[in-house]
Amino acid sequence: MESLNCSSTTTGQKENRIVYAGHADQEHADFAEMSRQWREYPASEEGIREAARDGYTAVSIYEFSHPVEKGKPQPMRYGDMVLDFDAKKEGLDNNGNSLGKVGDIGKALEAVRIFSKLLNKKYSVDPNHLQYFASGGKGFHVVIPRELIGSEAGDIELPATYRHMLQAMLNIGANRELWDGIVLDALKDSRKLTPEDLCIDPNGFKGGKGQLIRLPHIQRADGNYKVPVTYDEIMHNGASFFEDVVRSDRHIEGEGIREGITCAPLLEEAYLQAKKFACLPADRRNASSQIASIETECEFVTFCAQHASEVTEPQWFVLAKIMAHCGALGQKLFHMYSQLDPHRYNEEEARRKLRNAYSYPPVTCKEVQNVFPCSGGCRVKCPMDIYRRKLATTIEEGAFAVLDEGLVFYPDVTDKTIFELVSSHVDVKASARDAESCGWSKIVEVRDPDGVLHQCRVPFTSLNGSGDEALVLLSEAGLQLEPGRQARQRLLQYLNKVEPKQRALIVEKNGWVEKANKFVPFDLGEIDGCSEYLCSRLPVASKLFEQKGTLEEWKKHVGVYCKGNPLLQLVTVAALSGPLLAFMGHSGFGIHIFGNSSSGKTTSLHIAGSATGGELKSWRTTDNGLEGIAEQHNDNCLLLDEISQCDPDVVAQVAYMLANGQGKSRSSKTGVSRRVPTWNLIFLSSGEVSISDRADQGYRNKAMAGHEVRVISLLADGGCNCGIFSTVPEGMSAGGLSDMLVQNSNQYRGAPLRAMIQHLKDDRDKICDEIYRHMEQFLDGLDRTALSSQAKRVADHFALLAGVGEVTIDLGILPWSTGEAMAAMKSCFEWWRRDKNGAVDFEIEKASEKLLSLARNGFYGKCDDDYPIKKITSDGKDCFFIPRSYAVREICKEYQYKSFVANLKEKGLLALTKDGEIREQFWQGDNSNRPRGFAIIRKNLYDDPDTTEVHQSLGKKIDYADKDMDDNIF
Repeated sequence: MESLNCSSTTTGQKENRIVYAGHADQEHADFAEMSRQWREYPASEEGIREAARDGYTAVSIYEFSHPVEKGKPQPMRYGDMVLDFDAKKEGLDNNGNSLGKVGDIGKALEAVRIFSKLLNKKYSVDPNHLQYFASGGKGFHVVIPRELIGSEAGDIELPATYRHMLQAMLNIGANRELWDGIVLDALKDSRKLTPEDLCIDPNGFKGGKGQLIRLPHIQRADGNYKVPVTYDEIMHNGASFFEDVVRSDRHIEGEGIREGITCAPLLEEAYLQAKKFACLPADRRNASSQIASIETECEFVTFCAQHASEVTEPQWFVLAKIMAHCGALGQKLFHMYSQLDPHRYNEEEARRKLRNAYSYPPVTCKEVQNVFPCSGGCRVKCPMDIYRRKLATTIEEGAFAVLDEGLVFYPDVTDKTIFELVSSHVDVKASARDAESCGWSKIVEVRDPDGVLHQCRVPFTSLNGSGDEALVLLSEAGLQLEPGRQARQRLLQYLNKVEPKQRALIVEKNGWVEKANKFVPFDLGEIDGCSEYLCSRLPVASKLFEQKGTLEEWKKHVGVYCKGNPLLQLVTVAALSGPLLAFMGHSGFGIHIFGNSSSGKTTSLHIAGSATGGELKSWRTTDNGLEGIAEQHNDNCLLLDEISQCDPDVVAQVAYMLANGQGKSRSSKTGVSRRVPTWNLIFLSSGEVSISDRADQGYRNKAMAGHEVRVISLLADGGCNCGIFSTVPEGMSAGGLSDMLVQNSNQYRGAPLRAMIQHLKDDRDKICDEIYRHMEQFLDGLDRTALSSQAKRVADHFALLAGVGEVTIDLGILPWSTGEAMAAMKSCFEWWRRDKNGAVDFEIEKASEKLLSLARNGFYGKCDDDYPIKKITSDGKDCFFIPRSYAVREICKEYQYKSFVANLKEKGLLALTKDGEIREQFWQGDNSNRPRGFAIIRKNLYDDPDTTEVHQSLGKKIDYADKDMDDNIF
């Protein structure tokens, strides 16, 4: 709700509110020559001035949302707490004859001083923030601005709330120590003051149209004026000063200014407590059942009801102290019990006893036992606990409602015109549990200040105890709770009481939901009126898979420019293949685009992101951090930019982890294993070096052959010296095309993935069959016998992409011609084979590269008589002799040795016999122990163009121009 920030003279008009103008009494109506009939005016400064110009001398204390009409719904009331301090005394003439009652300014002044000190000492209110007026008649008007109270802008029961609030302020018994030095000695014997004790006119808290309050600066019938005065004047001047000051009009500095006035927390709490009481008129809400619970469960009350004639005076007062706190019906029952003994019953005495009893705190069972032998079988410490317990259980779901204003509470469910605002919009949509019927929660919909709806999962456990955890969850989503403890308690009662019929399934991660044709996060919440909701255990980022523009716009501004560019077609198809991995039984894998700076690597990721709506993530993270990100991209595509930002010792672990689809196994505090994060995804990556090269830069975890199978590394070279592009539109540069595609990818995104998912929902089996057919077509064109087992796995990845690409073309998602995706995947696979030296096993290739690196650098200078490696001459050629024992120990494994040597022979690097076989023995050592091994022809490391051109990788071909360099330079 809005705060109480407008008064009867506020600037501007609030919600078309009105005030009533008239005359405070007949004398002033006659003086103005007007009737006493009240008239409506706008509740604004101009409205008040208009009323004064029309001759009215007073306006209503409260403002109203609409006119007060009998038989019509009551209006909301707004306004400050206005107190009229009037004191009278017997007036006498010079002869001592009575002149009737006249104003006693001195007594009213003392009451104002007491009240000001009370607010300061008991509620920490700065007295200078109050507005003081000398009324010109019998006393003073004191205004407590609504800003100090800090409460909501309006309430139907505002006058009653202020009345109860004032009564609580004047309770001496509750805080006797605060009254020392404040109240008059004559009043100190009281436990609770009445407004009349401080000369406060109770008519200021009337219902209906309320009471009129005189306007300042307008001459009265007796010639005086109502004028503003200051707190210092109140505290330091006597009655004569104020009798003189009202004889003429005056203005003071800062009159009517409210800036800088802030809420006094203790005063606000007093208001909320009073409102709680006032909003339960006559305690009608299930009052009979609440009182009945005390009658039946409290032995003492039962005794009083059944043996009225035996009740002693002390017992009667204890009964009064119980019933006085049970609302109007409890007080009525006290009279009924008392009437059962007509010889002692006196209505006025019973009423006085109740008033006195109410000033005491609720009586405890220990006090009851002092006057009655109670057995304690009710198991409470206070009879009121029985009443409160019953009151809490009778608050039902129907006592709450979600209106335009937000969540409201009806103190009386039979009267929907009276309600308390609890918070902004909050609605419980469903009860949620996971697939194992555990983790029960409630799905709560919250509307934030911007009008955006959020769905929060509030566990049942968070609603226990103080409920702080649940309130934090909802507040972070934008829930605005009304001030005070009462609103907090009401919200928790609502969340606990409401039992939605709808059920929700908690999913652990994004992607396809098992045994349901739904895809998370797109299908979170209610889908086409289905009976079950889907909710995620973890929050879903709002921009994780966003959609901008339509599919046709994406095809026109992004997809069409991928035609003729195999690498762009590769990443686009890979981005759309994630949802098919599970259905095709295919494991996850990665594609890493590497190359020189400004070659278009990041542009390719932007294009892939435009297909899914996903955002680029950074390699700058740990493997633990990537687990949560991977689950968010389950059955989808993860984009990771710039591998150089990742710790090289982490790269190797992350590559395996993302492709294998499983995180670490962890235990809870009790030692029980937690749920292991799992996923199945395709990830696209970019960087200036390959995955293996980056891993080799670390110290602990080096690159392994498994990386090459799980992460397909491709050079960002489309073959036309334009970086990743193979074709560039006429009249456009590669840089211009890249900038345009990045811009378009940010403007049009997400539609292709959503279209793909919808097609899978509609006809998944047919789509999978078509993909299988295209995969077979791709693999039939390969000589699989010439491929290693590892290369075959990579070929399967490309076959899947070829099949997905052709199907998405047929579905109209990709704007390419039939066969283009197949051709693009074949081109990319051939580029990969060329860069990876054909079909050789990756372990053998890695071992060969390591050996050749050592050989080209002279084995780090360790080639001497004390080292296994020897420089020898064979057939007139300089060679390095490498013993088998050294090769197996440092370069390769025992079972790889033969394949390793055969690979070196194929490269044309080894010394051979005249029969073309590998020479395994040389004249090294003695006759009885000649070591076996092989010899690398030093010159052939650089000078064999045939083997280099045919077998060396693309990277080596680029370096082929340096083949004539000296060893030291190399």
